[in-house]
Amino acid sequence: MNKDTFLANAMIGVSADDQAVNDQLVELELYELTSGHQLIDPKSCPTGIGVSSYDEYYTQFLGLYILKMDLLNAKFLWKRIPVPVKESSANLKILWNIGKLLLRKNYSKFFETASQIIQQPNNHHPESLIYIVTQIGQRQQRHLVDLITSAYSCISVEFVASLFCIPVKDVVSLFVPQQWELTANGKYLSLTQQPSTMLETPPAILSSPLLETNRSGLNPLTIRCPACELRLATAFELRKHAIAEHLASLDVHNQMDIPCFSCDVFTCAICGVASSECSAVEHHFRANHSAFINDPIKV
Repeated sequence: MNKDTFLANAMIGVSADDQAVNDQLVELELYELTSGHQLIDPKSCPTGIGVSSYDEYYTQFLGLYILKMDLLNAKFLWKRIPVPVKESSANLKILWNIGKLLLRKNYSKFFETASQIIQQPNNHHPESLIYIVTQIGQRQQRHLVDLITSAYSCISVEFVASLFCIPVKDVVSLFVPQQWELTANGKYLSLTQQPSTMLETPPAILSSPLLETNRSGLNPLTIRCPACELRLATAFELRKHAIAEHLASLDVHNQMDIPCFSCDVFTCAICGVASSECSAVEHHFRANHSAFINDPIKV
């Protein structure tokens, strides 16, 4: 079995299973620890781990670290790789170049470089390298989509296309299955439902009778749109409203021409309800949470 066939089979075997990636890394790390740090011949063959050369061994080792997004260990591994191996291996240099781009969080350049490696006409790169770069690119793409979904309720299609180095039509097909939708003017992606947050209101507070005033509608807390006076329940709904009603119909060609929506939002420190009126939050706190503090609230 030649080295390209072996490495491709190894990557295929681990790409979909994080536990398998970890197991493979343990095996490679164990070999490194037991083989010593003597200067090695880059053409020699490590025995006992199923690879045909040190070039192949370190290519697999570095590729798996980057695939796992363990970039710190990838950096330390690169420093440990013997100079003769690094100097003689084009595959290692390519992998480390894309690893450095991820370390620097230069995602646009990373996707551009990965695309060039994968789609190069008359591709002279080995299949094993193309495969692992493809797997790394797909995992980074999924990772960034998750980050964007957790941080944004609206984002420019043009910005995302530039970030991922893909056509606009591919941006839509990538985000729509993740609960995003294209706005009427086709320039923005809007999240169709509010993402779950890492910090949630404790169940004991949610079930507390102290919140019944707001639930019954006797003392509703709302956020006012600064453009049309519409009142909404959450900041997320305000952003969706602003995008759909005030931004989607605009035909702007310069980022500086987009109007700025400024709205002060005050939140309750106990249960997290919000309002654009400070006095409403103060009243809510005194009425519902007096047991938590004796001093008057200062928002």
